[in-house]
Amino acid sequence: MNHYTELLRYVRGIADEDDFVNTTTQGIDEDMDLDKGNIYPLFNIELFDPTFPPNTVTFQLEVTCLQQRDTNKEIRTDKFWLQDNKVDNFNETLAVINRVIGKMRKDFGDTDISIDETPSAGKLEEWGKNTLDGWTLTTTVTMPNTNIDLCDGEIPDNTEKATRIAQAHLIRVNEDMGFVEDFDCLVTEIQELL
Repeated sequence: MNHYTELLRYVRGIADEDDFVNTTTQGIDEDMDLDKGNIYPLFNIELFDPTFPPNTVTFQLEVTCLQQRDTNKEIRTDKFWLQDNKVDNFNETLAVINRVIGKMRKDFGDTDISIDETPSAGKLEEWGKNTLDGWTLTTTVTMPNTNIDLCDGEIPDNTEKATRIAQAHLIRVNEDMGFVEDFDCLVTEIQELL
């Protein structure tokens, strides 16, 4: 079972493709920002709480994007923008998370990895020892369970009729942007109902 590794690699690949991300890590902890090898902005991936509904594996995916705060030594009189890049950090790190989640949605047809409809992000301000700003987002990710086939046995003679019904069901599921079951398993289930 390599679902954990597969999902880590997939999300890391998306983050590494983003022009704004310089360091991608996994397994966030409070001392993560003390690694001298980090070049900010940093994108972190954490997977936890797997569950195993029929034909799928779900994980809680937490992605965090952080940027180091810089303080301007030049005195400014504008009280709104203050003396640092905090607003820029929030804007840029939120854009990264938005692009990663958007790419995961776009890739659904190719990967069969789906995410919650409306995940929400939480703000991290002056986080850690290096005064980092950014966002963290937690969402449920569902992917096919390729290791277990719940459909055993031979396919009955009514394969053609069951296949047509399964294709119609699959089209409706795709239109609703729901998770698509294994097609052969769907055919077998319909055959059992016929």
